[in-house]
Amino acid sequence: QYIDNTSHMVVLGAKIVPGRPGILYMGVTKSEALTGPCRQLFLDAKPAAIVQTGKNDAKTAKQLANHMLRYMHGYTSNTSGAGGISTDKSFSLFEDGSFRYSYASVVSMGSLGGSTSRNEGFGTWQVQKDGQTACLILYWHLGNAGIYRLEWGEPGIIFLDGERYLLDNL
Repeated sequence: QYIDNTSHMVVLGAKIVPGRPGILYMGVTKSEALTGPCRQLFLDAKPAAIVQTGKNDAKTAKQLANHMLRYMHGYTSNTSGAGGISTDKSFSLFEDGSFRYSYASVVSMGSLGGSTSRNEGFGTWQVQKDGQTACLILYWHLGNAGIYRLEWGEPGIIFLDGERYLLDNL
């Protein structure tokens, strides 16, 4: 594959697990020597250890299952330089307890060019509650866990650690 007139190696992989959404992995590197480690990262992916911060919150988990949490962002534009920034990120939470993460950012500096950034991930999720505070816990495929304070906003809006997300059906 050619990116910015430079040859890159692309490593693709797919995992199909019965009863769960399939996972597609793509690694891009300039060095052929790094294709092995890219492949090995995917092969080494496994469920993360479960972190217990409170009691499982089945009611909230049911409300989130089969929904996408889409980051509510705005497009920032610098009208004098004709540039801007756009960010799109989302968490797809499946009923079977798995999730998929997607992130894309585009930075444009008008006639000076720009850049793009993409990231994807997957794993399992659950909701736990400690007293009145609910937390969305994501167990990433590479072994770490992320804990996000979860708050409900207006209908169809949810906050993760204060960031506003739109709650969409999958």
